[in-house]
Amino acid sequence: MSKTPARTEHHLLTAKEKVTEIARRRGIDAEITGRTQISLEERTQYRLQLEARASQQNLELIMAQAARQSDDNSANEIDPDWLTCFLSLVEKVAAPTMQQLWGRILAKEIATPGSFSVKSMKVLQQMTLREARTFQRARQLSSHYGGDQGLKLMQGYHQDSGFLQRMETHKLTLGKYRLPFNSLLQLADLGLIHASELESGEVNSQGVKLVYQKTSWLLRPKHKKIRLIYYRFTPIGNELALLIPNDTHQEYADDLEALLLKGFILEE
Repeated sequence: MSKTPARTEHHLLTAKEKVTEIARRRGIDAEITGRTQISLEERTQYRLQLEARASQQNLELIMAQAARQSDDNSANEIDPDWLTCFLSLVEKVAAPTMQQLWGRILAKEIATPGSFSVKSMKVLQQMTLREARTFQRARQLSSHYGGDQGLKLMQGYHQDSGFLQRMETHKLTLGKYRLPFNSLLQLADLGLIHASELESGEVNSQGVKLVYQKTSWLLRPKHKKIRLIYYRFTPIGNELALLIPNDTHQEYADDLEALLLKGFILEE
C-alpha cells in the first residue's frame, strides 16, 4: 500500500489536517483520503503491520534504555510471568520520557527482583506524560520522618493552644510549587497518594527526625500538642517514586524550614 508523503511545511495544522495526519499514521485514513478502492482486507493488514512495527520499535528502544541504565554487576533472574506482563505493558509506550522510566524499571528489577509489583506497573502504564510530570513534582517535594520510610508531602503543623482555644494551623500552599489541589486529586485518583490530609501524633519533647531529600532536621517542639500535617504516598506511589531522582526544590526547602522554625527548634 502506498504511503501519503509526510507534511514538510512548518505551519500550524488545522484541526481537520491534524485528524487526517493521525489517521494516516495509523493506517485508518481511507475514508478521509478516498483510498477506499483498496480492499478492506488489505487496509486492515497494512494497519496491523504499522502497529506491529511500532510495537517492535518501542520494545527495542525500552530494552536499549534498560541496558544503558544497567551496570556490570551480576544479574538476578526475573520472574518469567513478571517479564511477560512487563513486555505486554510497554509495547505501546512511544514517548521517550516514558520509555526511559520503563527501561529504569527493568534495570532495577534485574538488579533487585521484586522492586516493582505488577500492580504498580499497571498504574504507570495508565499514566499520561502530563500525569507523570505531576508525580515527578510531588516526588520532588516529598520527605519522610521518624522511623517510617514512606514518603509524605509535608505541609506544616497544627498547634492545639489548649482548652476552648482555637487550634492554630501553620502550613504551606503546595500550589506555589506547581502542585495545586487539583493535581493532588489527580494523583489520588491514580492511587499514588492518599486523598485526605493526615496528621502525625503529638511530637514529644525528644523531637522527631525529618528528612527532606539530602537535608535532615531533628524537630524539637517549642510548645506542646504540635502535630505535623501532610499527604502520604501509597505503597504504589512509594514504589514508583524509586524511578525519580531525589532533586531538591530549593524554594520549597527554604519555605518549609522557615515555617518549621516558628514551632520547632531545628537541629541538623
